[in-house]
Amino acid sequence: MNKATVSAWLKQHEGVVPWMYLDTAGVVTVGVGHALETEEDAASLPFRFKDTGEPAHESVIRADWRAVKAAQPGLMAEKYSRLTKTILSKEHIDWLLDYDIEKHWVSLLARRPELSTLPEQAQNVLAEMAFNLGVGGLLQYRRMIACMMSGDWEQAAEESSRLGVSPKRNNQTAQLIRALGVGQSEEANA
Repeated sequence: MNKATVSAWLKQHEGVVPWMYLDTAGVVTVGVGHALETEEDAASLPFRFKDTGEPAHESVIRADWRAVKAAQPGLMAEKYSRLTKTILSKEHIDWLLDYDIEKHWVSLLARRPELSTLPEQAQNVLAEMAFNLGVGGLLQYRRMIACMMSGDWEQAAEESSRLGVSPKRNNQTAQLIRALGVGQSEEANA
């Protein structure tokens, strides 16, 4: 799995938001889809004041989390900015994203170690989907995974469509999977 590739895809599809906001499920989130389930989760991060860049006090971070949690869900991430006084640095957002990608990938391989034998691009797709769906959610795509393991890339692409993500994201995922089959077809014809 190429963490830099997966990171770029996730930034493209999830966006990069330095302040706390509510995701589509109503979970307080920051950065690139990093869930902050509790005030403690938020307070453990090095948030800084938007206006001065100085480190924010824990009480301010907790107040930001409570304000966002109480807000109306379903708004664009920008709308939550006015509710907060703090942000995370780009460097810390990147660190969290790397951590989250690695955490999901390790968890996935703990349950399905044979997935590490797939081509890198297939591993990248699985890592992106594990981030988006959670490992348990990804493992519900049994037919897609079986098709990947058998090298049936066309059928794997057909089985990869997710609810709750944009058609563009679903199409990109399917194209990336199909491209694995194109490489095999070219090798077989050579």
